[in-house]
Amino acid sequence: MSSVTAAQIAREAKGIHQGLKELLKTHNPWDKEVEFNRKNLRRLYLRLLLVEPYAKESKDAETHLWMQTSYQFISQYKQKLSNLDRVLQQQGRPPRRSRAPQDENSDQQPQDQRKHGPVEHRKLMQRFRQFLAEEEKFWICFVSRYHRQFNIPEARPVLVELGEISSTVNIRIPELGDTSDGGAAGPAVANSEVNVENENNSAGNGTTRPPRDHFGFPPEDAIASQPPHDIDDAERRAAGLAIIAKALVCLGDIARYREFHNESGGRPKAGHEDGPGVGPARRGRNRRGGPNGSGLVQVARARTYNRSISLYEHARTLVPSDGNAAHQLGILAFYGGDIFHALYWYWRALCVKAPYEAAVGNVRKVLARAAAEGSSKWSNQVTRTGGDEEVMVRKVEQMKENITFLHALLRVGAQRLNVSSDVLASHVAQSFKSLVSERALPTEMVTRVVVLTQGALWKHRMVRDIPRVPPSPHFPKSREHDGRSRSGSRSSGMDGIDEEMPSPNPDDTSVDTASAIESRLFKHLISIHLVLFEVGAAQLATPPPPDASENDLAPRITAIFRRMLPALRVASKWMVGNASYIVKVLSATSPEAGVNDTKGGEIEDPEHGGITLFFIRFTEFYTALGKVFPFEKLPRLEAPLDEDVDLRGFLPLKGKMVGDDIKDRRGQATPSSAEGATKRNGDKARSGAYAPTKTAEKVHPNEEQLMRIWDLLADAKALVKVKVFSGLPCPYGGRGIPVRR
Repeated sequence: MSSVTAAQIAREAKGIHQGLKELLKTHNPWDKEVEFNRKNLRRLYLRLLLVEPYAKESKDAETHLWMQTSYQFISQYKQKLSNLDRVLQQQGRPPRRSRAPQDENSDQQPQDQRKHGPVEHRKLMQRFRQFLAEEEKFWICFVSRYHRQFNIPEARPVLVELGEISSTVNIRIPELGDTSDGGAAGPAVANSEVNVENENNSAGNGTTRPPRDHFGFPPEDAIASQPPHDIDDAERRAAGLAIIAKALVCLGDIARYREFHNESGGRPKAGHEDGPGVGPARRGRNRRGGPNGSGLVQVARARTYNRSISLYEHARTLVPSDGNAAHQLGILAFYGGDIFHALYWYWRALCVKAPYEAAVGNVRKVLARAAAEGSSKWSNQVTRTGGDEEVMVRKVEQMKENITFLHALLRVGAQRLNVSSDVLASHVAQSFKSLVSERALPTEMVTRVVVLTQGALWKHRMVRDIPRVPPSPHFPKSREHDGRSRSGSRSSGMDGIDEEMPSPNPDDTSVDTASAIESRLFKHLISIHLVLFEVGAAQLATPPPPDASENDLAPRITAIFRRMLPALRVASKWMVGNASYIVKVLSATSPEAGVNDTKGGEIEDPEHGGITLFFIRFTEFYTALGKVFPFEKLPRLEAPLDEDVDLRGFLPLKGKMVGDDIKDRRGQATPSSAEGATKRNGDKARSGAYAPTKTAEKVHPNEEQLMRIWDLLADAKALVKVKVFSGLPCPYGGRGIPVRR
């Protein structure tokens, strides 16, 4: 087909969309005329995506396909259910029969109640859930067809792992009333099957083409237009991955809606998560309960969104530079009342090349809620009694609440809430240290505490147009760069980004306020790093088991240190990528600081301890690490680890994680001298080490931990060669950090 035909398709789709909007004003979404136009509109967008994929009219066609043929109707159903729920609540209990004579309008009232009664609600809910089931089938078919037609190898492992395609696929859709996993945990029991031919089955290979389905897909033998000469294979594959990732997010949304509106199996009524279960939690032979006929206690079953989480995670893995999937994970965390992880995912959605702008508003909502609830919780925090496990769980929850409250405090202002942010930050650091030392935090949680603060600091810096710190006489002034959007995305490379001036933040009320927020965020992040250094040094001082061999390094890794290593790597990568920024801020804060300014081993405010406190802890940790684990005896890191995969595209780390190619995707700017030296030295230390000769699954867990330690020491060796680091005072005299070679 020619580009003119593509333009005609786009014009026709636009006309149908406008007519569909008008129809929905006066018709129900399930009316035949509405459904006929919806399927016609879907057919046109499928033709643009599968037959004219390189035409300019096909840009964002997958978004239009979702918004205009799926989400628009989902919103209509949700609105009708909400209106009906409101009517039922206003009606309350039906009035008792009265012996008084009825008036002439008495017949109208029962008729209205039947129209807006529970039966009507049940029918509407059934229609909605059936619509969602059909949409899930369609989007699964779309992913399979797109992957098969355009042969995108990066997508196949993800889809196979999800159980949605294989060499001969039976795509299984969960039953609408299935209660085994709520239709939310992977492939479920099927109520229908969508048979997809072998991936190698295409026109011209002598096999039979599958019949045209009712979803409106173009025939399998339809020939797609050829890509223009200026589009290379990498760009074409990236565009295909983005479309598949978008489709996976759509599938995750549908699974989320299905579970949210699933009231079977003892789940609460949709929108009333704190209420009792709608149906019995279990069914026995005696439906009325025990001998007294009291029945079962209605305890609401918690909703599970495992299927949505899996789809969002795979979409994020396919395109880590897009914040859409991370934003949806934040929504699910907010559903569960986990404000900490909601904030974590919203920052992840914003700190990428293609940030999801809706996360900005959701960050405001999360922080507003944290500010509203945090003040009373902070003032009422007391030592609780109970079992050790119960007390520890509550301590973890308090730490998460205090972290989100601290971020809210920095946004709304400590004076408004009559709480000292410095006191709260110190308390957070101490509780974090205590919980890490007591093995109360899982590995993932330790890492996310670090990543959340890194994301908050990066986002705050990237949306302001004022000097972040007073200029230091030892460092050149920042260079101004244009071309950054409010979202923080840029057209140039990420090396040396901490030297640049961000664009205005409409939320800032004054220069002093913005600078104070950045200073406190930076101090909070440094205090978290100090905790890792202190606890890590204490663990390195622990003697190995008596029966451990001298040449066996794995027994020297304590259980606590094992949980900390991924977070230490993330902290190390941040320091490598932000070396000059760290030194500049600390030097401007206390340029005259010396070794004697520290007071014992306690975590102090970096303004008081200044640069010396930070580097004493830094030096102590890496010196002990190099002594306990000699660099030459450690296995090299040869493949991305879990934290590398998880943090791909996370801009505060500037592509320093193994396998992250932020700089390659964004184009390179000339790096600053500090980061340039770090990059050259780091690359030299790792030459030949990151070739993917192994996969993480084939490595023993102990060897994986030793690889992390090797990477930490490689980063330290790169840092000490940076002039701004090696020129700073060290408690051992001389220059730099004594790492054993």
